[in-house]
Amino acid sequence: SANVRGPRGFTLLELLLVLALIGSMASLFVVGLESMARTTPGDALEGAFWSAMRQAREAAVRSRAPQEISFDPKKLEFVVTGPDGTRTSGLELNEAVDETKISAAFTEALPSDSYTLVRGKLVTERDLDSMIVYPDGTCQPVTVEFRFPGGTKRVTLDPWTCAEMLEPSGEDAG
Repeated sequence: SANVRGPRGFTLLELLLVLALIGSMASLFVVGLESMARTTPGDALEGAFWSAMRQAREAAVRSRAPQEISFDPKKLEFVVTGPDGTRTSGLELNEAVDETKISAAFTEALPSDSYTLVRGKLVTERDLDSMIVYPDGTCQPVTVEFRFPGGTKRVTLDPWTCAEMLEPSGEDAG
């Protein structure tokens, strides 16, 4: 007599293992969504700047005309202005913050032979109202200081790529 068995099913251990894997993947997904939803004011401010920078570079290259980026503290947005019009890049804040403490300032490093002594302090930078992106995709060598509740962040731009210049590491600095 032949031993005839029906189709073999999954064991209880296999089912529990699959359920545990699905549960852990779901929890990782939910945690990832929550962290993306928690945008700090500093992240929002810097994100709006990089969005404005991208718009300015694209418009400068396309129109073959310089574009100016400034920050409007009343509307909390970066404004890109050129001969072809004005575009804005505003902050997307997920939480209530003191909007009077959010700002962005542009500064330009002075040449080493033009430093000035003011009230006993050596001035090596000058404040700018805006920065310029040129038609070849380069930009004015500036440092952008983002001020927000909880701190500040300074980003120095590479004039050739308009990307953030990274600080040299300990081994490269010497």
